[in-house]
Amino acid sequence: MNKNLSLKCDRPPKYCNFKKGRWVYRPFVDGKQQEIPLKLNRKLLREDCPCSTLHETIESLQSAPSHTLESLVKKYFKSDKYASLSKSSIANYQLYWKTLRGTKLKGGKLFGQVSYAAITPGAIRKYLDKRAAEGTPIAGNREVEFLSAVYSWAFERDLVKTNPCRGVRHNSEQARTRLINQDEYDALLNIVAGTVWYPACELAYLCRARRHEVFQLDLSDIRDNGVFIKRGKGSWNEITQWTPRLRAAIDEAIRQRDAVIQKLKSKGKVLPKTSALFLNAAGEWLEPQRKKNALDSAWQRIVAKLIANGTVTKDNTFTYHDIKAMGVTNHPLHDAGHKSEKAKAVYMRGTKEVIATE
Repeated sequence: MNKNLSLKCDRPPKYCNFKKGRWVYRPFVDGKQQEIPLKLNRKLLREDCPCSTLHETIESLQSAPSHTLESLVKKYFKSDKYASLSKSSIANYQLYWKTLRGTKLKGGKLFGQVSYAAITPGAIRKYLDKRAAEGTPIAGNREVEFLSAVYSWAFERDLVKTNPCRGVRHNSEQARTRLINQDEYDALLNIVAGTVWYPACELAYLCRARRHEVFQLDLSDIRDNGVFIKRGKGSWNEITQWTPRLRAAIDEAIRQRDAVIQKLKSKGKVLPKTSALFLNAAGEWLEPQRKKNALDSAWQRIVAKLIANGTVTKDNTFTYHDIKAMGVTNHPLHDAGHKSEKAKAVYMRGTKEVIATE
C-alpha cells in the first residue's frame, strides 16, 4: 500500500490491497494468488472508498453466486448458442461440467465455486495435469474444451475479459491403433447373442457407425434402399445399402423391439409411443445420451466376459467405438461419411497394402 496516499480505509479486508489507483482483491486460488479489481455499481473503488464499503464488497464477492464459475456456466446453458448444439454435444457438455464443478482444489473449495474472474491459464494447466495424473488426460482435454467454449461465449458478450483456456497446451493424445480381429469379433457376437447388443454391434460394423449413431436409429431410418445413418461430428449423412447381413441385423433389432412391445401388451402396460429402433425392457428409447451411463456399464460387463473367457486380456481390450474402426478398415472404400482424408485416417487401423513400383 502506498503510504503517501490518503486512504479512507487503513484496515482493509484480508487479501485486499490498494494498487495502481484502485482497490484489488487478491485471493489464493489453487495455491496461486489472483487479482480481481473491486467495483461497486460497475465503478472501480478508489482511495476514497471507506472500509465498510470494502468489507461489504469483499463479502458480496465471496458469497454471491453471480460471481462463481457455476453462475457463468448456468448462463451459458440458458443461451441460444448452447440450445443450438446437437443432442450428443449437450449430453457431453453436461458430463464435462459435472466433473469440472465437483473437482476439489487445494483449499477445499470446489472448482465450480471459484470466481470465474480468478481462473487463470495456470489454473487450467494444473487442472489438465491433475487429470493426466489420474489417468484420464483425454477426458481432461475435453472438459477444458467445454470450459473454453463457455469463456469464448462470455467474452463475446463482455461477461469476461479473457479466456483462461486460450493458449494452454492440451495433454498429449495418441490415436488408437487397436484393430479387432475376426476371432475377437466372433467371440463378441457370441456373448451378446439374443440381446440388443448383437444388432448394435453388427450395425456399428456394417454401417461404420458410432454408438450414438446406432442407438439413435428410428424405424423411419430403415429405407427401401438401405439404412439411413445420421452422422455426428461433421461427417456426411449416408445410406448404407442393403446386404443380406445388414438386413439380418435390422430384422433382429426389429424382432427384439416387437418382443418388448408384446411383453408389455401381455402385462397390460402402456405401450411405447416412440418409433425408436432400440427399446429397453420398459419400452423406453435406449437414447444414447440420457442412457449413457447404463450403456457404458453394459459394455463393461461385456468386456469382462471377453476377458473371463480368454478372448482378450485386461491390458488389451477394445471399445465399442473400435468396432467402427474395424468396419472402416475392412470397407472397400474405407468410408464412413468423413469429409477429409485426415478424419478417415483416424479409423484406418490395418497396415496399408500397395503395389510395387513398376
